[in-house]
Amino acid sequence: MNFLEKPSKKMSLYFTEDSESELSNWYLVDLTVGGNTYRSVEHMYQSFRFLPRIPNRAEQEYAYLIRNAETPEEAKYLGNHPSDFNKELREREDWQEIREDVMLECLRAKFNQCPECREALRYENGDIHLQNEAKQNENNENFYWGTGFDDLGKDRLGALLMIVQKEIELNYPAM
Repeated sequence: MNFLEKPSKKMSLYFTEDSESELSNWYLVDLTVGGNTYRSVEHMYQSFRFLPRIPNRAEQEYAYLIRNAETPEEAKYLGNHPSDFNKELREREDWQEIREDVMLECLRAKFNQCPECREALRYENGDIHLQNEAKQNENNENFYWGTGFDDLGKDRLGALLMIVQKEIELNYPAM
C-alpha cells in the first residue's frame, strides 16, 4: 500500500474524556521534553500554546500551571481560557500556524517514550485508517482535529497518528 493512500478499513477513535485508551491524548503517562515533565499529551500541547520563543514570566507561570494541572480536562480548560487566570495572557501569536507541528512532536514524544502506547499504536497496523471521531466543541477545535459533525472535519489528529504509526514501524521493528 502506498503511504499516501487511505487504508480501506477505519478505526474510529472517540476519546475526548477517555484517558483509558493508550491512543488518547488524555492518557496519563509522564512525558519529558526540554527538561519538563508533562502528565499527558494534552498537558504538553496546551502548555506549548503559551510558550513563545522568549516567554515572559506570566507565560512561563501559566505554562507551568497547565503542565501541572490535575487532569487532562483541566489542562485543556486552562489552555482554552487563559483570561480566567490573567486578562493579559494570550496564546502565542503563531499558534494557528504551528499547532499541528506541536501536536506531532507531542505524539512523537508519547509514542517514543511509552512502550505500552507504542504497542497499542503498532497493534492498529497500517491497513487501518485511524480516525478521531470527536465532535464539535465551543472553539470548533474538533472540526480541525476530528471528523466533526457529519464527518466533514479535517481529522488532523487521525492523520498525525498515522504518521507516527509509520515512524514507529520504521524505528521499532516488530520482534
